[in-house]
Amino acid sequence: MTMEELRQAIDAVDDKLLHLLKERQGLATRIGDLKRAQGLPIYDPVRENQILTRLTALNAGELAEVAVLAAWREIFSASRQAQTPLRVAYLGPEGTFTQQAAMAKFGTAAELIATQTIAAAFNFIAKRTVDFAVLPVENTLQGVVGETVDLLGSARMPLIIGEVTMPIHFVFSSQCEQLEKITTIYSKQEAFPQCSNFLNQPALDGAKRVPVASTAEAVLRAADDAEGAALSAEIAATHAGVPILFHNVENSARNKTRFLVLGHDQHNGNGGEMKTSVFAKVPNVAGGLEGMLRAFKECGKNLTKIESRPMDDATNFETWFYIEFEGTMGDVAGHDAFKNNDLVWLGSYPRSLSVGD
Repeated sequence: MTMEELRQAIDAVDDKLLHLLKERQGLATRIGDLKRAQGLPIYDPVRENQILTRLTALNAGELAEVAVLAAWREIFSASRQAQTPLRVAYLGPEGTFTQQAAMAKFGTAAELIATQTIAAAFNFIAKRTVDFAVLPVENTLQGVVGETVDLLGSARMPLIIGEVTMPIHFVFSSQCEQLEKITTIYSKQEAFPQCSNFLNQPALDGAKRVPVASTAEAVLRAADDAEGAALSAEIAATHAGVPILFHNVENSARNKTRFLVLGHDQHNGNGGEMKTSVFAKVPNVAGGLEGMLRAFKECGKNLTKIESRPMDDATNFETWFYIEFEGTMGDVAGHDAFKNNDLVWLGSYPRSLSVGD
């Protein structure tokens, strides 16, 4: 086939794709009408995960998995927009990794609202000012984000409805092309140890490291500082117009951050595809923690995370435990094994499908 014939064939396929997308949109709109009539939420993360899992299996690696996920997430976004506009709060400003996670989960059709702090985004969703919020909860190198976990614990209600896992790639940007002349490096506090191998080179030995509220703010600071530099996401440096000197300056290629999606509507799913988060208060006696862990074992639940957190009313350094396990709250609720433990349900949600590089 000639170049022109191949392009005509592609045009024919595009025409079919457009027709099928319009047909799909019509079906999604009808489903939206049924959901409203039955009082059901428009966003159903369990159903979307089921679709993505089925399609990635059907794809069998013929297309890049990240491309399949990205394409269908935008299809979902357009479908939700046709049913009802969604407002999503995230830790801003524009250009943060959290914004990327929010876009990966809700697509470009959603209205994304940047907040200056994690607490502000949390309050937006707690007070129902927005439909959803996306907040960082854990990094593979730095561990849990304590502020997010503690806010969830203080709310004492099931707000977690989903999660997003993203690889974290940092760029080093500056208007100063000579590393030896850079006097200040801006970034979020957590970014410095994640990029320590790059930062510890002799050329940057004299540069002061200044923590700021977000990596996006770091780029804005570097844009106003002729001898400044920033560690940030690529999108932030590009948006601010600060030249990128080095890509992928993070210590580990396995550097990932997990983000939680918060909302007010819990969704049902089978235990095999679901996770649950709880706060657990154990008796302050010898073997108290062992007894709680034994209770999960008796329920046949695999713990994927356990993290001690301080108690609001602690008088002698007592702690709560933030716990994630495979399955739903229904798998353990009311079980005799937990009669001596105080469990606060934070949400059951589908396990994350990796966004990919």
